[in-house]
Amino acid sequence: MKFPKISCLLVTKGDPVLLERSVRCFRQQTYKNKELVIISKAELDVSGEGIQVLRVPDRLTLGAMRNLSIEVATGDIVCQW
Repeated sequence: MKFPKISCLLVTKGDPVLLERSVRCFRQQTYKNKELVIISKAELDVSGEGIQVLRVPDRLTLGAMRNLSIEVATGDIVCQW
């Protein structure tokens, strides 16, 4: 049985405390077929299996960043992380 891929979408300005917590919580998930799509206005030092980071210009609105995260996601199901 193939399990659907879940895309967890994270839009951030780069708050290090919230980012670290979000990434840690994602890594602790036991569901295997998943990805974390991070759209950020700040330069981030985040990597790992299933984690994709895209830096965007400061001028992008929250809505535009969320729309971009959906476009970049490759999962069958998306959730706002």
